[in-house]
Amino acid sequence: MSLKRSVLGRLKNYNYSNPGAYFVTLCTNKKGNILGEVVNGIVNLNEYGLIARKFWLEIPEHYNNVEIDAFVVMPDHLHGIIIILEKEPPSDCGEEKPLQGIAPAPFSVTDEHCSSVTEKGKEPQSDGGQKRNYGLLSKVIKSYKEAVVKEIRRCYNDYDFGWLHSYHDHIIRNNSYIGRIRKYIFD
Repeated sequence: MSLKRSVLGRLKNYNYSNPGAYFVTLCTNKKGNILGEVVNGIVNLNEYGLIARKFWLEIPEHYNNVEIDAFVVMPDHLHGIIIILEKEPPSDCGEEKPLQGIAPAPFSVTDEHCSSVTEKGKEPQSDGGQKRNYGLLSKVIKSYKEAVVKEIRRCYNDYDFGWLHSYHDHIIRNNSYIGRIRKYIFD
């Protein structure tokens, strides 16, 4: 099962600011134990990995209609689920409604939970007259990558660290699929 789609191959005419759940994979610009290492099947994050985890957990603090779900920081990449919510809750209800048929994670994402597996855009572009709306998802990813790079440069004076320019994404369409993706992330 292929869970990834390159940002370059994103769906045309799809608004990536739409409410929904998105599975993303971000890769560092170099292979190897850049963010940590796997020891006995457990990812032990180094200082760079701890920064990557910290800033991922802070994404919702910078976007009031964005939540994070399951994620894992690996030695040279990160897998995560980003959920974009409605901008404003419907005025006719006081209770939470499921996100387009996607059930919430059976856990809350906390630093403690994530440490068991380890530990804030682009403008629409045209493609031959076809407008692509990279939207909020790309803005979140771009801001996150920039924040991690800036912090690593500030703390460790490492100007070689970076992320690959593109990233992989997949639109999560139902509960069955989000369950499979969560399992993929945590296994």
